[in-house]
Amino acid sequence: MSQNPDQGNFDQQFAEKPKRDQMYQDGPRGGVPGRIIGAIVLIGLGVIFLLKQYGIDIPLFQNWWAFFILLPAIGAFWTGYTAYQREGRWTNEARGAIVGGVFIALVAFAFLLQLDWGKIWPLFLIIPGIFLLFDIWGPGRRSY
Repeated sequence: MSQNPDQGNFDQQFAEKPKRDQMYQDGPRGGVPGRIIGAIVLIGLGVIFLLKQYGIDIPLFQNWWAFFILLPAIGAFWTGYTAYQREGRWTNEARGAIVGGVFIALVAFAFLLQLDWGKIWPLFLIIPGIFLLFDIWGPGRRSY
């Protein structure tokens, strides 16, 4: 006869799963700060688009669609920051996310500010050189 591995102590106590309302009140995901930031962003975008409908041009918002390129850059910066906070030091994950965010942000700002690509492309060589010079990013990197 073989023993069934699923047989066990069924009297074991399980922690009760938090209710949906408690998860959003207690956790950082659905808290008030995130909601306030989201509301401010939506109101700001609405005001900008409303002004454009009435013929008021805002020079920075000629290429408003480039803000959507900034979203992954902000996400990369946030990922790098949370990785740093989680480990308490600069890990490869944190550095990689920050470096990726810098490149994405550079592309977004080039579009937003209508910069000439022929003049800014050397920055894509200069920035990695600075990171390597200061040992921020590169092979054989030590974690502090």
